[in-house]
Amino acid sequence: MRRVRTGGDRGRVSVFVAVAMPAILLFLALAWDVSGYLRALYRADAVASEAARAAGQAVDLPRLLRGDGIGVDPDGARRAAEAYLDEAGLVDARVSGRVQVSGGGSRLSVTVEVDYRPLLVHAFGFGSPPVATGQAEALLVAG
Repeated sequence: MRRVRTGGDRGRVSVFVAVAMPAILLFLALAWDVSGYLRALYRADAVASEAARAAGQAVDLPRLLRGDGIGVDPDGARRAAEAYLDEAGLVDARVSGRVQVSGGGSRLSVTVEVDYRPLLVHAFGFGSPPVATGQAEALLVAG
């Protein structure tokens, strides 16, 4: 029986792992932070929709009772939407928004910004934290 020496391959896997591991970790950090940003976008859209719904509840009753059509009280709608945004901000304190009333009080537009702070990619020195923006509109119609 003859013994075959294979000493030339020793340590090659360790070098590969040492070279590839930082790239793999960077890819995982990027995937984690992108999914977190997508969650922030979803949250911004959901909060904007609910704030628009809350603003739509501030119907201008005197106008409606006079028979002048349906619309919202602009100040009441802003207060209702801002109250909802304040409640939404209690969860993570990074929610801000703007409410616009147009169309004679029949159209509401809410824009919400949710700050997203990346967990891992920022540690590698990549850019400033992005802001996820969501927008929703509510149109009041007489039904």
